Amino acid sequence: VYWFIANANSMPADPLPRSFSFETSRLEIRRVTPSDADELEKSLDDDFLQANGWTLAHRSLTIALLRAGDPSATIGQLVACDSNGTPCTFVSITNAKRGSAGPEGLQLGVWTTPTERGRGYSTEALAGVMKLIHNSGTKTIYLGTSESNIAMQTVIERSGAQFEYTSAIELPDGTMNTARWYKHTGSKNR
Repeated sequence: VYWFIANANSMPADPLPRSFSFETSRLEIRRVTPSDADELEKSLDDDFLQANGWTLAHRSLTIALLRAGDPSATIGQLVACDSNGTPCTFVSITNAKRGSAGPEGLQLGVWTTPTERGRGYSTEALAGVMKLIHNSGTKTIYLGTSESNIAMQTVIERSGAQFEYTSAIELPDGTMNTARWYKHTGSKNR
């Protein structure tokens, strides 16, 4: 689980076209829609909440906004669906401003539904989304994860991102954690 960082100094970013669909070898990546709310709710399980410092209130609000079709719940939010069309991985794109948790710039968050974890979907979705973002003209993407989350560090490193530094980070519920920050620099058609 990458941290989904939400605070006053970060906001959704959307360098991608309003309507798009992108396929990898096993996934179709598209924007989230209200019909994805049930699978998103499943993905925001206790493991996600604890790793990301979310409370049940964060989860409830996110799901309620998506179910209601609120545009704020879909900006910068993508979903990767398996060959059956079932959402299995979610990706958030955030534009972190100076003073936010982590580096200033475009940050990605990715997490997988509990039943699909360990199947490589995060790795594949991350690679696909980074290609889309780099092809849109964004050169640098930042990725952060907990110092203790070895599995996600492996996913990030497989993407070609380079370790930058560690820092203390305050999560939305006020708990402190140590983050490992990575930088992915790409060019069009990578």
